[in-house]
Amino acid sequence: MPADGNTYYGWVSFTDADGDVNRIKIESVRSTSPTTGSEYEPHLQARPPRPGPHRFYCTVKSQHTMRATLFDAAGNSSNSMEYSFECY
Repeated sequence: MPADGNTYYGWVSFTDADGDVNRIKIESVRSTSPTTGSEYEPHLQARPPRPGPHRFYCTVKSQHTMRATLFDAAGNSSNSMEYSFECY
């Protein structure tokens, strides 16, 4: 994505067989510039539940690897998934 300071949106897709995912945690694994993670609640009203957009923006050229983990109402966590993107 361009390193122009504008906000861009990404999505984390998942399948929730039990329908009880209530939180998605996104954290930085590796980055060539400072970055933060976030947590948000997916659209729980939808069946099956689906995530909302996750916002990203960059102001400098950089590379990032993020990790997404799902949590259910009981606090159980999914296997994490990593994904990468580049700001140019």
